[in-house]
Amino acid sequence: MGVGSCCQFFSPNLNHAVCQARLQYFLKQEYPNLAICDLVYDDPALGIAPPKGVKKLPSRQKAFTVECLERGGVIVATTVGQELENSFWDTMPAGTILLLAHNMAIPAGDAGIDLMRRLQQHGVFALPGQVLTLGGALTSRIEWFWRQSLAGTPFDKSLAHLVVRTVVQFLVGEIKARSIASGLTAYEATLDYAQAGR
Repeated sequence: MGVGSCCQFFSPNLNHAVCQARLQYFLKQEYPNLAICDLVYDDPALGIAPPKGVKKLPSRQKAFTVECLERGGVIVATTVGQELENSFWDTMPAGTILLLAHNMAIPAGDAGIDLMRRLQQHGVFALPGQVLTLGGALTSRIEWFWRQSLAGTPFDKSLAHLVVRTVVQFLVGEIKARSIASGLTAYEATLDYAQAGR
């Protein structure tokens, strides 16, 4: 299992550009054993081919595929929501890191808490989508403030990405530490962390 061993990019065509940007990040970082699955690659009418040298896995509407989940490693899931609850998540090997990039990736209420607890008991560290969603939102906020305060100065996208990466890494570290110390899932630890700041 390598870092970035599977990226599951389920998205409507509207979000394909966002998914491609995330994929380009992984390609630039030269992660080993990278694979992708996305509905757009399985739609012959669209005629979109995956990047050269990247293994394409089959995708499925409204669920993560077993072919992706069983690879383990780090799974970055850009979804439209509700796929996890409709998947055979128990095919993920223990030690898998599942990064969910949508606020609706986990069912609401007790069903979501129960699912996250079962994943944790299975040995999967599943980070809720809110943390990664923050990264995207923060980037656009930084750009807006930059353009308001530094009119005429070209936006420094790499600096914005550095700031966002630092903030997200800090939050993930805090959530993971809280999860380990308390036995809470990352999902519950995220809420606990947010409420502790009130």
